[in-house]
Amino acid sequence: MTGGFGEATCHKCHFGSPLSESSESLKVDAPPRFEAGKTYVITVRLVRAGTKNSGFQLSARFKDTGHQAGGLRPMDGRTAVVPGESNPVRYIQHTREGIELTGTGEAEWRFQWEAPRRGAPVVMHVAANAGNRDDSEFGDSIHTRELTISPLPDKTEVKFYCSRQMTGGAVHSHSH
Repeated sequence: MTGGFGEATCHKCHFGSPLSESSESLKVDAPPRFEAGKTYVITVRLVRAGTKNSGFQLSARFKDTGHQAGGLRPMDGRTAVVPGESNPVRYIQHTREGIELTGTGEAEWRFQWEAPRRGAPVVMHVAANAGNRDDSEFGDSIHTRELTISPLPDKTEVKFYCSRQMTGGAVHSHSH
């Protein structure tokens, strides 16, 4: 329920406040570009005064197809990977342990993302709930973010032309 590719968000069940797309409350620490197959540590952080518990869900998908982009792995007991309810996408989200705050009015989750082998833009969608711990759908604040990560150029495709020779009016380039 990240809000990506037409999905609902946590706002579907926690509707006591307007949906917030503020980058001030919900931050995603991820690289602006990725190297195919490399593993990165991603941090999701939600800060909102008055928050008593919290949760989140994130997906990583190819921007052009919406298919899974790379792998998501927990680093501790605060997160877990779960399958999509009606699609083959896998999500990372909070666990029961992960609803507890990591500071006053804030929660943080860290996990690994293994970048895909395919060099195409990836979009991460995240939805997070700043809860009031009253066990109802009212009074919680839902925040969403969308982050696009572009691939670095594939090193095997980059050609360097180191010399040119003029022979018979033609230009010849040598690549390494």
